[in-house]
Amino acid sequence: MEQSVVEIPLEGALMEGDPQVSGLAWYGDELVLLSQYPDRFRSGGRDHIFAISKEKILDFLGLADGKALSPRRVPFNDSGIPELIDGFEGYEAVVFVGDRVFLTIEAVKGGGRIGHLVSGNVDGDLTAIRLDVASLQELIPASLVDETAFEALLSVDKDLIAIYEANGETVSLSSQAIWVDRSLGTQRTIPFPSIEYRITDTTSLDGDARFWAINYFYPGEEHLKPRTDSVVEKYGQGPTHAVSEAVERLVEFQWSDSAITLVDRPPVQLQLLAEGESRNWEGIVRLDDKGFLVVTDTYPETILAFVSMR
Repeated sequence: MEQSVVEIPLEGALMEGDPQVSGLAWYGDELVLLSQYPDRFRSGGRDHIFAISKEKILDFLGLADGKALSPRRVPFNDSGIPELIDGFEGYEAVVFVGDRVFLTIEAVKGGGRIGHLVSGNVDGDLTAIRLDVASLQELIPASLVDETAFEALLSVDKDLIAIYEANGETVSLSSQAIWVDRSLGTQRTIPFPSIEYRITDTTSLDGDARFWAINYFYPGEEHLKPRTDSVVEKYGQGPTHAVSEAVERLVEFQWSDSAITLVDRPPVQLQLLAEGESRNWEGIVRLDDKGFLVVTDTYPETILAFVSMR
């Protein structure tokens, strides 16, 4: 099926310059929008990311009055971590576990990208975030693929699962995710399904240990173009996907103690833009039982949107 995308207009500091929103996560009833480069929003001597209350989002969707929402600034203290990482390319994914925050970081290495994982603390009622430099560690993928890294991070029983962005048969020697214990002291690989294109973010687990992920393909990325797309072969395509090379869809996965598997359920295909322009979706969260909130980076522009599941 294809679902329409309801854009939620934003205004204020987040929309200035080149924000490159790279991830979404809930902290209580606050939707946190992670910027890939928080130092682009420096004021008063501090870097910032952003947050919007769930109440404001629900009010907008209920009233549909078109009034733009203005995310508030959240001070972000990176403890000098960007200067410690060779080839630093920004923050990619964020999750909260209690008052702790975990983020992945992308870095250039050779002909590809590697990842890093770091934790930190949340001050007060999301009044600030402070990263702990001592927690920083590398995440090494099975295959180094150009411009891909660990863009999805999942909390499982307070431990972490970092999911690599490229897991298709043509680019990955071994489709795996990395499990990291909550103290960030131990890593091990776990099986992950071979799925084409990019995995750019995931929701949290639901009560059945299932989660949804953004599965995205930008036409022109020939190195990520598969010979066949098993998801399309099994479930078909919606009308806008059938006439475009772009892929903008949500796929569902199941977590178990030993592996992550694909759920036998049709993907949610997002209705593509009529002009053929792709939207690089970088963040996703559930919105209660109503559907999903998704966000793009700068392509074609920063877009926060709602996708219904009804």
